[in-house]
Amino acid sequence: MNERYIKWWTPYLSREFEMLAFGDGGGLPLILFPTSFGSYYQNKDFGLVGSVSGYIDAGKVTVYCPDAIDLESF
Repeated sequence: MNERYIKWWTPYLSREFEMLAFGDGGGLPLILFPTSFGSYYQNKDFGLVGSVSGYIDAGKVTVYCPDAIDLESF
């Protein structure tokens, strides 16, 4: 399973934004958001990404795990 770490500066939040992506960019995009005040790696650590690894490896989905923006949204 291909795992990519993505980090970029976003002027919308005035900070760097991080996320993980799993897969080769094929198939349907699946976005797994973290829980309140969680981090981008939370879904990987909790095994949620691993539970759909068969779909990722088959190229049916690409999973994106963005960082939380709780502090910027409230």
